[in-house]
Amino acid sequence: MEMDIIENNGNCAMATTWHTCSEKILHGEDLKCASNGDCNDGGCDGHMKLPGGPFRMRAEFAEDGTMTVTLNGSIVNVNLPSSSPKEKVVQVMASKGAMFHSTQWQGWVPEGTSCPTGGNLASSQFSVSNVTVYGTVVQGKEPQKCSV
Repeated sequence: MEMDIIENNGNCAMATTWHTCSEKILHGEDLKCASNGDCNDGGCDGHMKLPGGPFRMRAEFAEDGTMTVTLNGSIVNVNLPSSSPKEKVVQVMASKGAMFHSTQWQGWVPEGTSCPTGGNLASSQFSVSNVTVYGTVVQGKEPQKCSV
């Protein structure tokens, strides 16, 4: 499972994307993601334009599996095909938990052709700051807490 809080292409547009079922994992089985009402490798996504310059993201996971993402306080709407994606989030979070990471890559661009394509990944820069995580430890040792 992959839950993209934000995928973006610089200061143009962003997407929040749920990938709760992988066709690669189901290869050889009769069950396919699309017929299961799930969010496959292409994902279920919601898009918004970016304001340009710094912005604030927030992601919250509810007990029913809903991931609500806001950009500067506005909800990024993601249309889910059924309740199956939320059920998968509950199952994975309870059994494995979550890992957060941030990467840069070049390729797919949110909002299609309304944003520029190409670019120079090697010279791209971004920063993430003021990250706060609330939750419980599902696997491993309790991490060291920061002093406030």
